[in-house]
Amino acid sequence: MTNWDQVDEFNDQVNRQIASYELRDVILNPDNLLSDDFVVKNLEWQAIRFGVEEIEQVPDDKRGVYAFAIRVDSSTLPPHGYILYIGIAGRNSDRPLRERYR
Repeated sequence: MTNWDQVDEFNDQVNRQIASYELRDVILNPDNLLSDDFVVKNLEWQAIRFGVEEIEQVPDDKRGVYAFAIRVDSSTLPPHGYILYIGIAGRNSDRPLRERYR
C-alpha cells in the first residue's frame, strides 16, 4: 500500500466517523453573551491545565462549579476557546471535584 493509499484510507475512516455525528446549529448572540442576566454572579474561576501532573491543584474538599474548556493560546490567532461542559461537584453526593476529575 502506498502512502497515498494510506492517506485515502485514513480520510475515508475520518469521513465515516464524522458522518455518524448529528449536526446542530449553534447561534452565538453577542447581546446575550454580554448581558448581565445570569442567575449566578461573580464566580471566581481558577484555570488548571488538564493532566495527571496537575491533579494536586484540583480542590479535594469543596463543593463547587467547574467547567471543562478548550483554550487556544496562539501567536497566529486571537485568544479563543470553547466551553465543553459545566458541572457541580458535590451537589447530590459527597464526591469532591478531585475524585470526579480522576
